Amino acid sequence: MHYYPFVLLLVGNALRRIDAQLEDSARILGAPQRTVIRRIVIPLMLPALSSAVLLVVGRVLGTFGTPYVLGLPADYRVLSTGLFQAIRDRSTGVASVLTTVIVVIGVLIVLADTRMMREHRRFVTVGGRGRDGPAGRPAPAGAGPPSRSVCSPSR
Repeated sequence: MHYYPFVLLLVGNALRRIDAQLEDSARILGAPQRTVIRRIVIPLMLPALSSAVLLVVGRVLGTFGTPYVLGLPADYRVLSTGLFQAIRDRSTGVASVLTTVIVVIGVLIVLADTRMMREHRRFVTVGGRGRDGPAGRPAPAGAGPPSRSVCSPSR
């Protein structure tokens, strides 16, 4: 629950960037809501969802205070409290193994996030929710910026 704002910022921004015309086109072509979500929305949100999951996992790995205060009296250990206990007991072998595990997991998270960001470029859409006015209602006709049209005679 503590990391909810991070997830909300990442996922909310991804939802805002999805072009509404993609969803509208799918619905016009007869796709049910479930298909629109499964085939359009989720693939476009996949980079943001994976980044949110990796961010939360990385932050949870680095959490020490709460597991120490709540878990150590009950002898409940996570990686960070186990490392603290090993350092306090001067068990350098155990401490080095736990440190290596924490570092390897952190590096894997960073590599996975980098790979997902590289894959993110495949999911870029051009446009945005440009036709919507305030509060998601369609903008009135002529409310947008003036457009320029070029007419050429047909042959």
